Amino acid sequence: MTNRIRFLVLALGIACLPAWAAEEASHDRKIEEKDVPKAVMVTMTKAAGTAKLSDFEAETKKGKDVFTANFIDVKTKVEMEVTVDSDGKLIEVAKEEEAAKDGEVSGEPVPTVPAKDAPKK
Repeated sequence: MTNRIRFLVLALGIACLPAWAAEEASHDRKIEEKDVPKAVMVTMTKAAGTAKLSDFEAETKKGKDVFTANFIDVKTKVEMEVTVDSDGKLIEVAKEEEAAKDGEVSGEPVPTVPAKDAPKK
């Protein structure tokens, strides 16, 4: 009887593992610059200054779209990643390898521009 219970507990744990893994999996998806919302692009551009943005990605975190892009800091020559929410609010600017760490922000704060004030293309 005890072995049956152990077997059932183990079987249920294994059966639930794929669902848990899918929940934790990153939903990063590569996107083109033209697919980045205008308010997001304005904030990213301000964060990058004169540097060229590249490697655009979108991800859903806690039900909200979040966008990232990389750039090389003109002064330090360090690869940076800027993260902005779908409303154009700056979430983080960090060294690319540190960008995955929550709560760490490096660089200067960047003012956001409301979507209605975003430049028209």
